Amino acid sequence: MHAGPDGKEWVGSSFNALSTKMIEYEEQDPFGEKYKQSWPATPYSVRVTNNSDSDVCAYLYVDGKKACANVLLAGVTVEFKGYQANCGRLPYSDDTISEFLFTLPRAEVRRGGAAPPPPRNPDLGTIAVKFWLVRKDEQRGSYVENLGRFADRRGEIIKPLTKSSMKDAKATTATATGANVQTIDLGQAKRYTSYKNVGQFPLVTVVRNYATKSQLEMKGIVNPVVAALPGVKDELEGGQAKRRKKEEFTVDRNGAICLD
Repeated sequence: MHAGPDGKEWVGSSFNALSTKMIEYEEQDPFGEKYKQSWPATPYSVRVTNNSDSDVCAYLYVDGKKACANVLLAGVTVEFKGYQANCGRLPYSDDTISEFLFTLPRAEVRRGGAAPPPPRNPDLGTIAVKFWLVRKDEQRGSYVENLGRFADRRGEIIKPLTKSSMKDAKATTATATGANVQTIDLGQAKRYTSYKNVGQFPLVTVVRNYATKSQLEMKGIVNPVVAALPGVKDELEGGQAKRRKKEEFTVDRNGAICLD
């Protein structure tokens, strides 16, 4: 985690981690011909802990989109690994989950006269958790949910953003979805306790920004790593080398971002 000069907290999205993989997407050129392209992606997770003495519901937003939610009793920790297919309707532990992926922007060839990319997303590059105080809904009480009725929900699908969209948003990385890391057990019926939010506003909102290492360097949030190449004399200017070692970093060895 890195503190920026503007007071924001930043994490780096790595693309040379052991878990980094190539994901393939089908595109279509202006003439209707379909083709495939692959882009690097790194799975990550968000670990959330309720350090208060009260029960809360944690709502996780990625790039401004509600991704998942779960009730956390006092002292409980949950690790969010992806988007829920039925956020707000099923507990995270029983829902279909599509993994979070840090991705680089993909190329896109648009037809002449095609609509321009959507307007800039001000929340692109952010991961936020809103903690709401909750209490048991005595009126509804406990209830039985037949998981089979969610069979038509296969999981969230979010493709990597295009280069034009990322350039407009002044970002270098974004979150997409990958494979399902968890699926609904459609043959079950489970009993749940009903909770409801208390108050009109969340107790607290925690926000973390993410970007590639090169973007963090440009923002002055992290210093470039100095590496002398064999047989090459580096001239240092202001304590920084002109030649830099290409080295990404992860949030922790398991790729988890911690939000308390």
